[in-house]
Amino acid sequence: MMKAAIIILTILPLVCLMISAILYIKNRSRYQKLIDNVQKEYDFINPYLLYSTMGFLGAPLIVYFFVNFLGNKKIFFLDRGDKAYNFPHRDGSLQLITAIKPFLSVF
Repeated sequence: MMKAAIIILTILPLVCLMISAILYIKNRSRYQKLIDNVQKEYDFINPYLLYSTMGFLGAPLIVYFFVNFLGNKKIFFLDRGDKAYNFPHRDGSLQLITAIKPFLSVF
């Protein structure tokens, strides 16, 4: 019984890591397109600018950033009245954000 629990607790994180890597590779173009769209129109906030250059390791934090945009939640270092909060509702960004959202759940 204890061996089975240890095996499951060892394998489960590896499976989640593999699934998140596959989702990242599959959605990398959408992810990069979102980052490019934000950088074109708005000043990317410093911590998130760093995360955007980290590739796979920074991706969950950037996806969290976009999901907060989508939910109109408070984002660190960004005032609530900033015009950047309108970003998800323009130029098809809503579809891109919902497409990369599962990555956050698995990571």
